[in-house]
Amino acid sequence: MFMTEDQKKYYNAMKKLGSKQPQKPIPKPKVSFIELALHIIIMYSIVSSPQHILTLFIAYLTERGHFDLQIFQ
Repeated sequence: MFMTEDQKKYYNAMKKLGSKQPQKPIPKPKVSFIELALHIIIMYSIVSSPQHILTLFIAYLTERGHFDLQIFQ
């Protein structure tokens, strides 16, 4: 490969970083009652009537906000 010395150093550093495992695993978010309820509401809205776009959008924003709060705590 034709690379400059800086590119070779960067390439080797990325290879080393890519092969390492994280020291502390990131835990999966726990599914709460609110998330489960929102998923049921979303599925019901899709199955019952596709005209409930606003309901879907509000449920999505609520769920997304709840997820963001879990991550940034």
